[in-house]
Amino acid sequence: MGGLILGIIAVLLSYFAREAKRNNDFIEAAKWSRRALIWNIIATVLGVLGIIIIIIAVVVTSVYANKTA
Repeated sequence: MGGLILGIIAVLLSYFAREAKRNNDFIEAAKWSRRALIWNIIATVLGVLGIIIIIIAVVVTSVYANKTA
């Protein structure tokens, strides 16, 4: 869920970069583009970590449930 919210922020920053490029402000576009890239990387890493944590939690829970049954 956190990765989704951060991804939306990245999309918004990408929009700002596109608008700056349309206005021929390439320095501003590059600035917004770098920010969007950073937010995309953060969102992807946190999203993958979240999925890994969920998988580990499910596996540990099922192993523990099998030992107590």
